[in-house]
Order: sequence, then structure tokens, then C-alpha cells
Amino acid sequence: MAQILVIDDNEQFRDVIREMLSRAGYDVLVASDGKKGTNLYREKKPDLVITDVIMPEKDGAEVIFDLKKEFPDIKIIVMSGGGKGDAQDYLDSITLYSNVKHAFKKPFAMDELIKAVKEEIGS
Repeated sequence: MAQILVIDDNEQFRDVIREMLSRAGYDVLVASDGKKGTNLYREKKPDLVITDVIMPEKDGAEVIFDLKKEFPDIKIIVMSGGGKGDAQDYLDSITLYSNVKHAFKKPFAMDELIKAVKEEIGS
């Protein structure tokens, strides 16, 4: 069973994603901020990371760049609801500079996320 790490500071949103991925047959780990998520990835090395962009402690861009530096083959999906700017601007910048293939602007359809997960981990 593939393991997925979800990093998001919004507990309700994180729980919804965890539930949907669990129902789809994945083992799901969660972290409430980028610092905890980065440490959890280093410890467990899950098959995929799904991270929010705007978070306390360490934002999603830092998570992506730090983990890609250490683990070049890591698979990551990024999502954002925006912050001070437009969510799509954040996502476009991150995908351009990090080679992340899937980016979602919140809110998004869960079936689209599941489809992206399957493309990333090949199941």
C-alpha cells in the first residue's frame, strides 16, 4: 500500500484529504506545518507528498525545495488557497521552479486529486 504525506495547517482540510485518500486505499500520514512535514518525510520516506503552500513554521515552497535537494526523485503535489496574493500565482511559480507536475488551487475536486495521486505513484 502506497504511503502519502499530507502537509497542511488547516486541520479540517487536512482531515478531508486524509479521509478521501484512505478511502481510495492509501496509507496517509499528516503534518500540520512544513517543519513537521519535512521531518516526517525524512523519517518515513512516503511515496508521495501533498503540501499546502502558505503555512506557519515553514511554507510549502521551502518544503519542496529542501526535500527535492535532499531527495531529487521525490514526488510532490502542491496546493494553495492563496494568502496575500493569488493562489494561482504561487502555484505557477512553484511548478515553474521546482518541476512539480500537479498543482491545485483550493477548493478543488477530490477526484482530480486522486487522479493526480495515481499518476504520480503509478497505481
